[in-house]
Amino acid sequence: MPDYGIFVGESVHHPTFSMEWRVDDYAKLIIAFSGKGSLCLEDGILPIESNVVCAVPPGKRHRLADDTTKPLSIYLICIDLDRFVFKELTVKALNKLHLRPAQAWQIFSDDILKQMLYEQTARREGYREIILGLSSILLVRLLREISTESQTLCSSERVKAYAGLMSQRFFSRQSLDEAAHSCGLSRRRFSQLFKEVTGSSWNDRLIELRIGHACCLLETMNSSIQSVAFECGFDDLSHFYRTFQSRVGATPTRYRERSFEE
Repeated sequence: MPDYGIFVGESVHHPTFSMEWRVDDYAKLIIAFSGKGSLCLEDGILPIESNVVCAVPPGKRHRLADDTTKPLSIYLICIDLDRFVFKELTVKALNKLHLRPAQAWQIFSDDILKQMLYEQTARREGYREIILGLSSILLVRLLREISTESQTLCSSERVKAYAGLMSQRFFSRQSLDEAAHSCGLSRRRFSQLFKEVTGSSWNDRLIELRIGHACCLLETMNSSIQSVAFECGFDDLSHFYRTFQSRVGATPTRYRERSFEE
């Protein structure tokens, strides 16, 4: 473990992989990218498959057991929780943590894991502080996301939970296929359920949230139009202008002028 208390590593298991029971004095987040298996704890067994996130609190006896026909490939984030002021709350939350793909997407959707890996490898000035900051964000997201009732949702409930969280994550990059995958559904089935839950298509709902936030920023902030577009999830300024005018009936600049006139 590095002196700053965070380590991110990859573990690609061979079909003959076998792990003995062990206890660590740091917390572990286990992010599965492929394969199948189980996280065995003294008080239960949690199934692991692609895009599932599990955790082991510090001091808890555990082992990984792979499906020999589909051995796991995982990333581990090892965290010394003594570095964080909310240690006790986090330890309690990590106990039996088991996030399905829809929940895991909400936490890792902005490539936070890739950012941590990059900083750990590049070791540029200030990398320790950046990794600690990203770890804090990650842990807070876990604390917000964990809900016993939401860990065994049916398809429609998963889509409903996803739709509800879109209002907090509409600015993130994600395609329809990625959204469907995060809920463990096909594109067609996800689109059907999303329309039933929200009354609109996934793309229409995403644009509605982005443009709605843009209107709020234009009415209340003095940020540049480019900054407004960026904050709302539009990477292309001309696309933002076209979409905004199509939805609102005025350019962002004119909309701001009218809101000030009123």
